[in-house]
Amino acid sequence: MEDLKKTDELKVGKPYQYVWIAICGALFGLIPMGIQGSCLGVYYTALSETFSVPVSSISLYITFGGIGLIICYPLVGKLYARYDLRKCLAVFVVLYSVVLFVASQAANQPTFVACGALLVIGSCMIFNLGMPTLINRWFKDYSGTIIGICAAMTGFGGLVLIPVGQAVMQSGVDFQTPFIVYGIINLVILLPIVLFGIRSFPADRGLLPYVSKKSTSATGSAAEAVKEKNWTVDVSQTMRSSAFWTFVIGLGLANFVVLVTRFFATSVNDLAAAGVAVFVSGAIIATCLSAGQGVAKLVMGFFTDVIKVTPVVLIASISGIVCLLLIWFFPTTFLLPLGGFGFGFYYCSVSVLGPIIAGKLFGTGENYSIIFSRANSVASIFVLPAGFMWPWIAENFGGYGTAFAIAIAMIVLFAIAWLAALRLGHKVTHIEDTTTVVDTK
Repeated sequence: MEDLKKTDELKVGKPYQYVWIAICGALFGLIPMGIQGSCLGVYYTALSETFSVPVSSISLYITFGGIGLIICYPLVGKLYARYDLRKCLAVFVVLYSVVLFVASQAANQPTFVACGALLVIGSCMIFNLGMPTLINRWFKDYSGTIIGICAAMTGFGGLVLIPVGQAVMQSGVDFQTPFIVYGIINLVILLPIVLFGIRSFPADRGLLPYVSKKSTSATGSAAEAVKEKNWTVDVSQTMRSSAFWTFVIGLGLANFVVLVTRFFATSVNDLAAAGVAVFVSGAIIATCLSAGQGVAKLVMGFFTDVIKVTPVVLIASISGIVCLLLIWFFPTTFLLPLGGFGFGFYYCSVSVLGPIIAGKLFGTGENYSIIFSRANSVASIFVLPAGFMWPWIAENFGGYGTAFAIAIAMIVLFAIAWLAALRLGHKVTHIEDTTTVVDTK
């Protein structure tokens, strides 16, 4: 990595000079994550009929993608730290579109599953890892709010792109054609913004990372504020710390718990089939969850900037517990959709609180992508069994109430783990970030 300019030659720019970074991060959530997380599920039935296999055989790509994430997270995290982030992201954007084009021509189930797994990996490398790395490099203040905005766009991605795919199919073409359209959208919109709208570091454009006037006033200068906020850690030493492992355990538990939301609709539909007069359908409870997590990501990201992170973790945990109880015990009242909406405040623990707390514990300097990617790699192990564990528990141990009870217990353990990590964070040794040479003399 080439040395960057000294910060006595740099300055904090106008807000509009940083806006392309936020726009790019938001588009990472809207397009690649929106396609993978929301759009692919729309085509499960058509793919199942075409390949003459059950839907569960199509969705296997999620499991294989999870295995790939365990391997790829630490490799790509090191790649982002050592090489030009802008060029790395551009390559991933191109490859993501290529995989979509290949998926459109898939002749059998194994080919589509392989493509689907690559889309899971690609979207996570672009959004889950690339987005917070980019935001934390450019914003030393208000990063929580920006990350929250970017994360909220993942839900809106389905709202925007699913109708596009449906409109293409209504024109009389086969279901594979929307994949080509999605690939073109990803390439045409994202690639120019990545190549021409952003840079790996603000110093590449003669700027300091963004710090507020309040931070500048408190430290005496913008350069001093950057120096105070732009620290990093020794990766090997940190991975041996209790703060790292309590953070990883909490992140893994959060990843496991949020997958229970995929079965909210099933739990409601099962009650309706059993003759219970549920207040809303499974489809509506799923919609309430989508709306809730969109709002929650914005709110919780903002909260991490204006109050300490510890209360935000408590808010997320309490809302998760309360809302699961509402869904479990009050399916015949308005508290059912309210519970679905409110659970979004726990749902954002993975996509919003995870990268923010990682920055609080391990710094947002040059080793951020390495340490956060390794945390994600270990936490991804928790996800592998979750897809079949939740319905298996419900089918064999008395219904989804048992699954919700286990999820509540896991949320309690999650809160304990992250509160412990935040308490132990002061033991992690801070070292100067060498990506920005600070000289205020």
